[in-house]
This record gives sequence, C-alpha cells and structure tokens, in this order.
Amino acid sequence: MKNTRSAVLPAIRLERKTGVSLELQLVRALRTAILGGQLPEGARLASQRQLSSEYRVNRNVVVSALDTLQAEGYLVTVHGSGTFVAEGAHRTESPVFQMVQGRWFREVPEILVDPPQHQEGLEFRVCQPGTSFLNEEDWQRSVKFAARQPISGDYLDPQGLLALREQIADHLRRSRGLQCHAEQVLVTAGALQGIDLVARLVLQPGDGVGFENPGYRLARQVFEARGAKVWPLPVDEDGLSVQHLQSLPAPPILTYVTPSHQFPVGGRMPLGRRLALLQWAEEHDSLILEDDYDSEFRYDAPPLPALASLDERGRVVYAGSFSKVLTPELRVGYLVASEPLIRQLVRLKQLSDYHTPALIQHLLAHFMDSGALDRHIRRMRRVYGALRSALDPLNHLAEDIQLRGLEAGLHAFLELPQHIHVPSLIENCLKRGIVVRDVANYASGEVLQHGLILGYGHLDLPSLREGVAVLAGEIRRHSGLSNSMPEGFSAG
Repeated sequence: MKNTRSAVLPAIRLERKTGVSLELQLVRALRTAILGGQLPEGARLASQRQLSSEYRVNRNVVVSALDTLQAEGYLVTVHGSGTFVAEGAHRTESPVFQMVQGRWFREVPEILVDPPQHQEGLEFRVCQPGTSFLNEEDWQRSVKFAARQPISGDYLDPQGLLALREQIADHLRRSRGLQCHAEQVLVTAGALQGIDLVARLVLQPGDGVGFENPGYRLARQVFEARGAKVWPLPVDEDGLSVQHLQSLPAPPILTYVTPSHQFPVGGRMPLGRRLALLQWAEEHDSLILEDDYDSEFRYDAPPLPALASLDERGRVVYAGSFSKVLTPELRVGYLVASEPLIRQLVRLKQLSDYHTPALIQHLLAHFMDSGALDRHIRRMRRVYGALRSALDPLNHLAEDIQLRGLEAGLHAFLELPQHIHVPSLIENCLKRGIVVRDVANYASGEVLQHGLILGYGHLDLPSLREGVAVLAGEIRRHSGLSNSMPEGFSAG
C-alpha cells in the first residue's frame, strides 16, 4: 500500500427519514469519497468502531457497508493491518459512462411520439382512452385473481398464456368476424412489438413497404429501422386504394393498412377496396399487415368485417391491442396469423423478451372471461359517443370545414380549407391553453389532407365543450368568419 496513514474521514451526513437505508447511504458516500479523491488509494480507513462512532450508526451497518465496497473492489483488507482503499480505485472523473465515438456507435433517429401530457391546459390528445369509467370492482377482482396465481420458477409459453389466447380468439370471432383459434394468436408487448416482429420476420434491407400517408409514425419508423424502402401511399375518405399500389415501381413485399379507421384521418375502407387489396396481395405474393387499433368503438356506421376475416390465403397478419380499449399502460397486444407464420413470430418474440409478463396476462384473461371487458366496451361506446357529439358543432362553421372519421375510434380529423395557415392556428390555440395536432405531423412529404387531428377519448364532457368553443373561435378568426357562435356552442 502506498499510504498507510489513517485516512481523514470525509464529512458524511446520514439521514434517518429518507427511505434509503443507512447502509446504502454510507456505501454511496464512501464510494463517492474514493472516486473523488477525498480518500486516496492506499489510505487506511479508521477502525469499524471509529466509523460507527463517527457516523452514529450501529457497527453492523459499518461492517455491511465495508463488505459491499470490498466486493466492488474499492477496498481491500490486510490481515492485522486494517482496511485500505484499493489501488486503482481512485479516478479523476466520475464513474458515469463517458461518450466514446467508437465504430460501433449508431445514432438512433428521434422517436416520433407525442410526449406524455404535463403542461396545463386542454390537449386533444390522439388515441388516448379514458379510464375514469373503468369499473373498479371488476378491475380489482381481476387483479386479485392474478395475484393469487401460483408463482412458477420457469418461463411461460412465449406465445402467451393459453387462457388469454383463447379469450382473444373468442373476442375476435364475436366482435370482428375473425374465425381464429388460440394457436393462431401471439400475445405481444403492445401492438408496436407485433409490428416490429412482423418487420423482423419479413423485411430485408431494401425491401419495399407500402404505407398509408398520413399514417402511424412509429410503424413507419419500425420499417425504416429494418432498412426497408417505405413507399408513402395517399389515402382518401375511403382509406387506401389499390391503384396507388399498382403505380409503384415494384410491388412491395409488405403493405401496412388501418382499414377500419384509417389512422389518422379516419376513413373506413369499403368492402370492395378490401377485396381488391386481398386480390392484389395474392397476385403479387405480398403480405398485408392490418392494424385494427380501435375498432371496438363504432357508432352510427354498420360494422365492416376485418380484412383478415376475408382472407382465405394467409395473406394478412392482424394486429390488435388493449391500449385503446383499456389503457396503454398495460403494454399488451396480439398478432393473429396462419399457424406457420405464428410459429416463426414466436421464435422472434423469444429473442426479444421471451414472453409478456404473466401477471398482466392472468389479469386480462380473467377480465375477459368474467365478461368485464364486454361490459366496459358497451359502457365506453356510450361515453365516447357523447364526447363525439360534442365535436359536432365544428361541422357547422363553414361548408369547407368538415369533421371526418367520426364513425369509429377515439379521434376525428377536422378538415380545413387551404387558406387557413394551420401552424399559426395551432400556435394561437396553444396561447389559449388548447393543444391540437397538425395532420401534417403524421405524414411523409406532401399529403392531400389539410387540418387538425382531434383526440377526445380522455376528456370529460365539460372540458371538451370548452375546448371546442375555443378552437372554433380561433378557426373563425383565422378564416375571417363571423364571430357569432353557431348553433350548438356555449360560452363555456
């Protein structure tokens, strides 16, 4: 040892009411003193009794703290001489990982997702469900059921808990006309993981992907991360048309669609277009990824069959999620596909996280089996229907201002005339405490649509009415309309 003199102990203050154990506080303080040079390498520490007296802690606390630091390599004990700061333990800089521009370093593009809402005011946040109407008794009953399940010392089936897969298959047969069974279902950590698994399975760098434009930004980023060439395809009030796929330089190997409620402009793909898309996929040996993200909530329009329910050739992978029907906090979704395809996706799932957490799967299986999910969906259709009606006065501002996508889901597209400068409108709304999103935020390049995306599922009715009144006032000001309020508006 270089330095055998007794160390001068750093000033350490241990707090009794922080929730952090005294042992851990002492470990952190001594480690910091060593790394910062206050306890130089080779320095001999005071005896355990002295440390105990100095810091007014039980000697067992000191012994445990010193053992931890010795195990980490900061201290060494020499029999008959004492405890010393290990050589090489002192560093001139913090132990925090330093940035090294090695050849292995890759810059990850910024993730295109709206941050969690923290600012004050009212945000028309897209695709956020309301949770205040969730029946607490039903939910707690399922939570308690999940907590009572035996704890296994082994991994679960990576495909997912059989009871949950059976419930998902039954739900899809009843609600979406999708004739599937449990062996065709893969439970995922949200729909986004399902999209990523399909991309990993299907895509090679340079492969083409047909993609609705505007569309779901995170899905587009997933495909781009695989090195795919993403072809933006225009959508209209009926969603995607096959003619835009036919105009591409080459048929894409994968096409991503949201036919039941196009995200974000809300079109519903009619049956003719669905059949034409399936025929095109068959002719060009392509796969379709159907993201059915919020189809549980339909209002005045008759239900249309899921694209996957019309597929007789295994050309469609169906992606669903509990994020909109319950809450995105669960991080549970699912894929439905032919059994051979599911088997390959299960292998990739194992490489990602092996399986979705058992506790959440047990909870959801019980919640569905008890009928609580069906009751919740019926209840929320009424709630969301009332909220949707609160948007209707925006339809009466002018003939060239129209709400679209109201037939389903938790958001709508407010189409505005081209002479309204949307960024300025958004900025002025923000000054009045209203947060709205430009449809252009969801686009790649130029799009046909011009206007705002308005999410309403998480809002209460009075707040929504107030937000609609403020938004309408700003639209009138930006478009030069009369300041008189149309029928259906209130002053607050």
